[in-house]
Amino acid sequence: MTDPDGNLDGYIVERSYNGGTSWSQIYQGRSTSTTTTIPFGTETVMFRVCAYDTYGEKSSWTTSPNRVVINNRAPAAPPSISVPLSPSGGDKLTITWTASTDADNNLAGYALERQWDGAGSFEQIFKGNALSYQDTIPKGERTSVIYRVRAYDTLDAYSTYTTAPSRTIDNNTAPVITSDLSGDLGEKAEGFTVPYTVSDAEQQEVTVTERVGDLVKRTYKPTLDQQNSFEVTGEYFQKILNGAQTVQIVATDSAGKSSTLSLTFTKAVHKTVITLSEPLAVEEQITVAVLAITGKIPADATQLVELTNNGNDPEQVWEDATADVKAGRNHPFTNKTQTNGWAFNFRVTVERGESGEDGNIVSIQGGFQ
Repeated sequence: MTDPDGNLDGYIVERSYNGGTSWSQIYQGRSTSTTTTIPFGTETVMFRVCAYDTYGEKSSWTTSPNRVVINNRAPAAPPSISVPLSPSGGDKLTITWTASTDADNNLAGYALERQWDGAGSFEQIFKGNALSYQDTIPKGERTSVIYRVRAYDTLDAYSTYTTAPSRTIDNNTAPVITSDLSGDLGEKAEGFTVPYTVSDAEQQEVTVTERVGDLVKRTYKPTLDQQNSFEVTGEYFQKILNGAQTVQIVATDSAGKSSTLSLTFTKAVHKTVITLSEPLAVEEQITVAVLAITGKIPADATQLVELTNNGNDPEQVWEDATADVKAGRNHPFTNKTQTNGWAFNFRVTVERGESGEDGNIVSIQGGFQ
C-alpha cells in the first residue's frame, strides 16, 4: 500500500470462520506477511487486511475470498524400520519397515532416505507404497550408512521420520573357492577326490573345513591360490552312509566371513570287502581261529567270511568260515602248509540283497592259535 502523506505505519490482519459475519484480529505490525494456525475441523476461512498511519487513520479493508478448509492430518510415522546388522560392501541389502496408519484413510506411501558415513544430507532413494527396498552398498567407498523412512498421504502431508541405527559397512570380501567340479557328482560306489583352490582378496589367513554332512574330514589352513584336495576315500568314505549326501568345503577368513562350495552325490555301495592290510605273522602253526562280526547285516544279504593261515604266501589258501562265524564257533584250519611263515588274515565280503535294505559293519574281532 501507499500513503500520500508518507506516514504509513503498519497493517492489521483479521480472520473470519463464518463467512465474514464476525472477525478476530490475528496480526498487527509492519510486516507484509504473517502465519496462523487453523483449528482442525474448521470448514471455511477468510482474511482481511487494512493499513494504518502514524495518526491511527485506517484504510478500507481488502478481503480475501472465503476458502474451504481441507481438514487433512499427516499419517503416523512407520512404527519400525529394519536394516541388516552388517551390510557388506559390494552386496545388496534389504531395508524393511512396518505399515503406518492414517486417521483420514488416505495413506499413499513411504519415502526412504539414506545418509552415508554419518555426515551430509539425506538422499531420497525410494518413494512408493512398498514396505521394503533393496539397496546396493558400493565396495570400499563408504564406512557406515543410516536409513530413515516417513509416510505420506494423497495430499502430500508427511509423517515424522522413523530412523534406523547407523550400520557399519563391512568391506571385507569372503574367500573364494573354485573347483572344476560342480553340482551333482552322481552315484559313487568308491572313494573320490574333490580338487579345489582357495583365494582371498585381502590375503587374510583362511581356515578350511572339509565335510560330508556332519562328518568332518579335516580343518586346516591352506596355502592361498594353490590347489588342494578333499579326499573322500578310504576309511572316511566307508563311514559315509548310502544315499544322498552333500560335500561341503567351507572357507572362513580371519574376519569371520566365509563361503561354501557345496556338491552332492549319492553313495551307492552294494558290496564291501574288508580285510587286514597286513597279515598277522606268528612263529607257530595256526590251527584254529574265531571271528565275530558286529553290525547290521540284512537277512537277504550275501555274506562270505574267509580265513587264511598262510597270509604271506604268494598263493594263499582261503577257507570258507562263514558257517562257523555265523554260529559263533571256532574254525579249524585244514591247510597245513606255508612257504613264507604262518600268518593270519580274514576277508569278509558282504553284498546287498534284493530287498535293497542297508546294512553296516561296526567291528570285526577275533583270535587264533
